[in-house]
Amino acid sequence: MLNGWFQGIGFPPCARTLTHWFSTRERGTKFGIWNTSHSIGAAATLLLCSGLVMVNWRLCFLVPGALALVGAAFLLQRLRDRPETLGLPEIEAYSARTLQVSRSRMLRTSAHLARVRTLRIGKGSAGAGGAGGTA
Repeated sequence: MLNGWFQGIGFPPCARTLTHWFSTRERGTKFGIWNTSHSIGAAATLLLCSGLVMVNWRLCFLVPGALALVGAAFLLQRLRDRPETLGLPEIEAYSARTLQVSRSRMLRTSAHLARVRTLRIGKGSAGAGGAGGTA
């Protein structure tokens, strides 16, 4: 019962953190990765404990618990609630600026490709006639 209670109170802070750090376009993928990590962690723990039980069955309780404490200490030290606490722009402003830059790059790339096609067509027709073209 306590396990379910602790797992239940873990979702809201995780959801809040993902919401603050990822834009609406990225959020579905990041939530999917976060949700899958539980199954991957359970499989990794099973593999770890299958080796530890050969040494001492009590290690199956101690080692995963110690790894969880190390992970919690890492998160307490490194995880911040919002990008603004680190002096970064708000995620929606950052993602809008990134989207604007990627759109301008796409337009420049398509204009460049159109020029290259025009040059190739021009060279191809001049070279095919045999006058003035270099192969």
